[in-house]
Amino acid sequence: MLISCPECNHRISQAATSCPHCGQPFADGELTRLTERKYRNGQKQQIGCLLFAAILGLLVWVRTVRPSERSVPPNSAPSRTANSVDAERLVTRQRKVMLFCAYCGNVIRSKTEKVAVPLSGYLEPRRTYATCSRRTCQKAARLRGQHRDWPVETCHIIAQQKVRIGMTAEQARTAWGAPEDINRTTTPFGTSEQWCYDGSYLYFDDGILTSYQN
Repeated sequence: MLISCPECNHRISQAATSCPHCGQPFADGELTRLTERKYRNGQKQQIGCLLFAAILGLLVWVRTVRPSERSVPPNSAPSRTANSVDAERLVTRQRKVMLFCAYCGNVIRSKTEKVAVPLSGYLEPRRTYATCSRRTCQKAARLRGQHRDWPVETCHIIAQQKVRIGMTAEQARTAWGAPEDINRTTTPFGTSEQWCYDGSYLYFDDGILTSYQN
């Protein structure tokens, strides 16, 4: 039986006492023992490679196939797939566009426009704002242009020559004009004023309207 020399790997007889190629001597039975040991080592290497390949394949299977099976219930898979397809499909729908007055809130006009939306999407009306033709709204728009820090609602109230609690002295003067008389009281806690009009009164604490009397 021919085997490989452990030194030079040339093929020699299993019964040889030395290698005819490299001259390596062998004791009785030594070549047989070396051959058996090499064979066993080769088997161990093959088994190790097979185990490594099996473990690697198991890890790949767990990371790819198993998570998807666990995260997607069998009964919900078709519906989720259908929803994702519907979400990608776009359809053309009519959407109402409404133009409101920013001051009185009345509808100035409305129209429709075509928009592309998902098949399963919800389409809400689009709101836009402008100033209507009413005199008070036009006046409120001018006030808003002169005083950008005044709220829209406050400008609309002033345009109607009305006052409300929380107005500043300047806003109240713009709404009602200059008072006929001002009664001022100063205390350690601040300054209070009474603005007198023809039968009406405004009361301020530190420049803020706190009450009024008609």
